[in-house]
Formats: sequence, C-alpha cells, structure tokens
Amino acid sequence: MEFFAYRGIRQIVFSTLALISLGYLLESPSLFSFLSLLVCGYLGVGRDIIQHKDVKKKVHELLKEEESLHLLNVAYHAKFGKGFTSLTDRQLLFTDKKGELLDKISLSAVTDYGYEQQGTGNYVTTHEEYENFEVSKTTERKRIIFFIEYHSEDNTDDRYRTEFIFDGRHKKYYKKIEQLTTTGVVAEEKEDELQEILDTHKHTVSLNDYIENNRDSVVSTENIELDNICPELTGNSISHMEGLYKIAENNHPKINALIDKEKKFFLELLSMCYKIGNRIGIISLQQKNADFNLVERIEIPEIISRLYRLEEVPDLPVTKKLVYLKYKDLREFGDFSLPENVSIEIMENYIKGGYASTVVNYSYWLEEAKKLKNNNAPLPKNELA
Repeated sequence: MEFFAYRGIRQIVFSTLALISLGYLLESPSLFSFLSLLVCGYLGVGRDIIQHKDVKKKVHELLKEEESLHLLNVAYHAKFGKGFTSLTDRQLLFTDKKGELLDKISLSAVTDYGYEQQGTGNYVTTHEEYENFEVSKTTERKRIIFFIEYHSEDNTDDRYRTEFIFDGRHKKYYKKIEQLTTTGVVAEEKEDELQEILDTHKHTVSLNDYIENNRDSVVSTENIELDNICPELTGNSISHMEGLYKIAENNHPKINALIDKEKKFFLELLSMCYKIGNRIGIISLQQKNADFNLVERIEIPEIISRLYRLEEVPDLPVTKKLVYLKYKDLREFGDFSLPENVSIEIMENYIKGGYASTVVNYSYWLEEAKKLKNNNAPLPKNELA
C-alpha cells in the first residue's frame, strides 16, 4: 500500500543521507554535516522510534496491571486509516499516532482470523514479445490484508469483521493470536468460565434436589431453624416486596381490582412466598459455604433493597411445585378475582425475589468484610471474606 511504500522510501532515502553526512562529519567535521546528520537521522528512523515509544507508553496506560503487550506495529485500519495496532493478552487495540484509542477487539470474542490477498482496484498491463507475435497481459494488483472476525461481547449474534494492512507482519500476528487464544490468558479464562458454568449447574441441581426432598419444611408456615440463621440478610425485605408489588400492578392491572379482603390475604400469601425464597437462598449459601454462620455481622443498609434482577436467579424446577403448594391456600380462600396464571406468576416472582435478596445481601456483606480486612479493622466472627 502507498502508505507503507512512502514510509519505506522515506526511511531509505534519509537513512542513506544520514550515513553520507556521518562520513563527511568523520572526514572533515563541520556544523553543516553535524546538523545534516541530525535532521536526516531523525527523518530516516528517529521520528519513527520516538513515535513508537510514545504510543507504547500510551498503550501501557490502557492495560491492566497484569496484562502484557506482545506486539506493536504501524498498520492501516480499514475504517480509521493509518495508526498502530497493539496485541495484548486479552485484546487487539488500534490507536492513532498519538496513542489515542480508536478501536478495541476482545480476543475472547474472536471467531475467525487470518490473512488473504485482496484486489486493490489498480491494474497493470505487461507485454511479452515472441518471435512472430506479442502477448499482453492485464492483472489486478493485490495486497495482503489481515482480517479478524468477532462477535459483540453483549450479543454473540452480532458479528463484525475488521481488516488491517501490516507491513509484512501478518504471519506474525496470525501466529501470536493463535497462541494467545489457545494457550494464553484468554484460553485460561474461558476454561475457568466453563468450569464456573459447570459448577453452577451442579450446585443448582443439588439445591433443587435438596428442596425437592425437604419441600414441606421449606414451605412450612414456621421454620425457626432456617428463619433465624441470619435474619440480617432478609431484614430489608419490606421495601423490596413493595417494589415487587408495584411491578405486578404495572404488568397486571387486574390486581388493582382486588377488594380489601382479597388484597390482604394475597399480600400475606406473597409475603410467605418471599420468605420461602429467603429460605432457599439460605440453603444455597449453606451448600456453598459449609461453615456459613454470620455472627456479630455488620448492618445491611436499606440501599440493598433495590429490585434485584430476577432473571439471574437459578431456574429451579421445584419452584413451580412450591408455588402450587402455596396456591392451595388461595383455593381454600374461596372466590378470588385474580386469574390463576397471573397469581402463580406473581407468587413465583416473590419466591425469586426472596432468594435474590438473601444472596445479594450476603454478597454485600462479603464486600464489606473485605474492606474491613483491608483497613485492618476487626472482622465479624466466623470470617468468610
């Protein structure tokens, strides 16, 4: 490409002039030959070396402490033009000549990469003469481009392709990306993520089986053992349940038509569903932490009572069964104006909400415990941080 051609010509011409100036300087020292050596040396390679160091410094500022920079080269980006590519443990960066970040590709999202020849749109005609005739041949000039295909980190269905032109370093980038994505940090992190998914699945199955085998005690009106293990983790449930009820009102306007007697009974039932969720959360924490027991724990602030994302709650098959067990209470109540499917959906969300509340509050407790530990403050007993 012209960019690399001009750069190469500039380096050759001014480097040659710098050598000539050096010869004159050694033979008959003069201010002119000295200044000529400085100017030609700078324009030949000096400017590129300084620029490379400046960009490298800027790129290091963008990286995490434990992240390494493997390659940094002049390149041409299909969208942003000329600049620098930087290949690190986790990403391929493209910056301008000042080191400002223009593009970033996470290696964990890469689906394909490689290099191929691409037409330039420029054609050249050659002529070959033989004894009695002449042959003309027109061909398109080609250039080697390096491509990298990847998906969005938020949505794997969104696919992208970015193309670069290197000055003969496409094979080097190919081999390095291959190494980083198969045996490097990215590969290790993907393996850890997969193991975490497997562990989570195993825990979910175990939790579901335990609740299935003990569901009568889980849905019991009174379960002193579970409810008193750690009331601090469920102490801010009132505001959370109020938020869940507002969501139910927005999604199902019919709930506003409940008469006072129905609403009072339904709220009591939903409160029980929420407590069931609390209990499931406690059981889950017990299974993950054999010595789970918070004594002299710090106070959980009201801010943690925000509406937790219910889609993050494990999808336990037994939850439906628990809901139907409690729905019997509604049937015994008599005529209830809210449709069965709506009632069941709201009850299930309250169970999920209770679970989320317990687990998120516990996560917050751990974070606070870590802060206390870092500040050398006394930790709650039975430290779990």
